[in-house]
Amino acid sequence: MTQIAWARFTESVGTAFHQLASDLRAGEAANALTVHRMEPVPAPGKRQQQVLAQLQKASRHGMTTREIAETIDLDHANAWNTLHRLEAIGHVELIPGLHPQRWRLADTSSSSQT
Repeated sequence: MTQIAWARFTESVGTAFHQLASDLRAGEAANALTVHRMEPVPAPGKRQQQVLAQLQKASRHGMTTREIAETIDLDHANAWNTLHRLEAIGHVELIPGLHPQRWRLADTSSSSQT
């Protein structure tokens, strides 16, 4: 390559990096605004409270959706929906790598960051 070709190449790479940096900064600003606009999470409803109470009593191995449904006399589909809603708002989590799926209370000790 000639010196002119190298110069064009490095200018184009530099321009690409500059654009990437601008995009990353814009993305961070958008994320920061989104965090500040978040609505407060509503208090858990009656069924959600029942699910959370069962998971508080559970062993460290958590509970399956079926076990939770049976203990609070709820059909499987509604228990599944309730668990996924509780997961979305950060109250419960799936225990990775287990089949059938098992649920446990989410570790909220690290979520107190500001």
